[in-house]
Amino acid sequence: MKKLKQQSEQTKKIHEETDVHFEDQFYSDFLDKFSNTIVVDRDIFFIQIGAFDGILYDDLNSTISNNKKYKGILVEPNYDAFSQLLKTYEHRKDDFIFENSAITEKNEIRSMKTINYSHKDNENIPKWAVGCGTLLATNALFGYNCTLEQLRSFKDLVELKLVNCINFSELLKKHNVDYNQVDILHIDAEGYDWRIIKQLNLEVHRPYVIYFEFFNLSEVDYVMVLSYLELYGYRLIKLRNNILATTLKLVPDNNSNL
Repeated sequence: MKKLKQQSEQTKKIHEETDVHFEDQFYSDFLDKFSNTIVVDRDIFFIQIGAFDGILYDDLNSTISNNKKYKGILVEPNYDAFSQLLKTYEHRKDDFIFENSAITEKNEIRSMKTINYSHKDNENIPKWAVGCGTLLATNALFGYNCTLEQLRSFKDLVELKLVNCINFSELLKKHNVDYNQVDILHIDAEGYDWRIIKQLNLEVHRPYVIYFEFFNLSEVDYVMVLSYLELYGYRLIKLRNNILATTLKLVPDNNSNL
């Protein structure tokens, strides 16, 4: 723990001094290079946590939708979005596993703050608002990281929904997936990302790629997750709202620090 705290201070300094942005295309190009040069003779197994409908702000869709090499689990707690997710990937139903749950620390039922999926085409609210269902109070639906005007546009549409929750180990167990099988972990959990990542046993296995949203993380969680991943040898690349953490050297070294 002492070593992790020291690493946290070092990481925080790096991130305060640097602000590097890459285009969204970077991630899909990276995965193309990964599948063509690293994992050549077998399928690639991914887990996407917070898959929503498979369309809205989905950085993984262009990679997995029609590439038969990708097999995996798509996790989404919002039932309405999950129903659309099934339709989005109906053509891949034999290759993908679908889980209508949130990933938390334990198996339970919890209240999730969300905007009904029926508002996805509502031009009076920000397009991203419908996809911001959250279990935490550090999210745009609570007024964080959004303007007062944006908050006013959707605050009366916010509702509570009960969602099923399971931990990461239970997810693997339920679907008979060996943790060592996971190549890519893609997370968009509206601030819950660090709480999911720290459930991984990186001593046993390190997925090649861990991709997660940092935008809704608290400052403490942001520093802790980056420090934790660096401690286990991950190279960190900052995209627009996400961090690409990888054990691979598929980008120049000058792109590896934030």
